[in-house]
Amino acid sequence: TMLRNGLLLSVAGVVGLVATLRLVLPSLFARVPLSESVAWGFLGGALLVIAVLGSSVALAMCRAGRIWVQRLTHGFRSYYIGFLLIVLQMLYIPVTRSLMSVYKCNRITCGA
Repeated sequence: TMLRNGLLLSVAGVVGLVATLRLVLPSLFARVPLSESVAWGFLGGALLVIAVLGSSVALAMCRAGRIWVQRLTHGFRSYYIGFLLIVLQMLYIPVTRSLMSVYKCNRITCGA
């Protein structure tokens, strides 16, 4: 995971650098269709990724930090999986309804 964190930190650093260059030196990006609001979004996202991964790496240096990160990760995964199951169930409701509408039901009753 340290290699993956290092790679993500590198990518976030490059994205943050490009966004910062776009905001500081707009003449460099005159031909590139990158608006200022998008650059601010990229910069904010890159800083968020750097902060989260940096704190994860810093916490992983001691045993108590690793336990805390592990508990946080397990909690996030359990809530994420629950949310994902609810969303998938909501997506299947229209599919099931449309499948049931294909079949025509004919009532058959006896004359008695």
